[in-house]
Amino acid sequence: MSNDGIDALLGLMGKIGASTLHLTVGLPPVYRINGEIKPLLDLARNPDASVLAKRMGEPLKPDNINMLANQFLTSDRHRKSLSETGSANLTRSIPGVGRFRANVYTQRGSLAVVCHTLLEQVPSIDLFPGINSLLLSGLTLVTGPVNSGKTTLLAAMVNHVNRSEARHILVIEDPIEYLHTHKRSLVNQRQVGEDVQSYSEALGAAMDQDVDVIVAGDLPNGESIIRAVAAVETGRLVMAAVPASTAKEALNRLSEMVQGINGGRLRLTNVLGGIVVLDRDHAAHVTPRDECL
Repeated sequence: MSNDGIDALLGLMGKIGASTLHLTVGLPPVYRINGEIKPLLDLARNPDASVLAKRMGEPLKPDNINMLANQFLTSDRHRKSLSETGSANLTRSIPGVGRFRANVYTQRGSLAVVCHTLLEQVPSIDLFPGINSLLLSGLTLVTGPVNSGKTTLLAAMVNHVNRSEARHILVIEDPIEYLHTHKRSLVNQRQVGEDVQSYSEALGAAMDQDVDVIVAGDLPNGESIIRAVAAVETGRLVMAAVPASTAKEALNRLSEMVQGINGGRLRLTNVLGGIVVLDRDHAAHVTPRDECL
């Protein structure tokens, strides 16, 4: 398997309409197309996939996976993350093809890789009817199952504010997925692990950076939640993703994570703007503040 193998596998995603690529020992490369898992060999009749299916359609061995994964693990930070936590998040750009988000992780003593396609163009808020009403003030939470479009919706919300208002927007992610350009607003993007050590550190520092709007790709712990709430209490608009399936589950998750911090109480009554719940079809369901609390 040649060194350009990962780029060939990623390049095929757009041609066959795949949202996700999985690489794991004992199976050939596997794609998710229209929600279904399909091994590369099953796509051999597709003209776009036939050549690659012959070349890379055999079950992957540990050495194959290591070589493919190492094409992602190009920095000491990513290798350290994999060594210490068992996984590493990163992105890869292929000129003329696109950008991809990847997670390299360990399973049963071997490496595995999952890759998602990132849209080159920042999405429009028009893809999510009913969201504009939330972009006024307070804390807006975006939740939903894996691959429901939380990152895409946050990017669309940033894009909407960027086009319509003169604000300073700070986006905090790990890794940075959509690349925003300055329009009416000034947009700065900080990648956790490279530009700043943690979400909570970035949220705290935002208080001194004249930020109007904060967008967080995650609120992974109690400290980050408390700092997000504090930012809203000082007049900022904060939008953040929370992994949960329902609005109630999202609030329960936040409450559980702040236990033992700040008296274990989460002050959401006066700061919550609303919760957007995405389903697996990427449809957005808005739950207003009064219905959440």
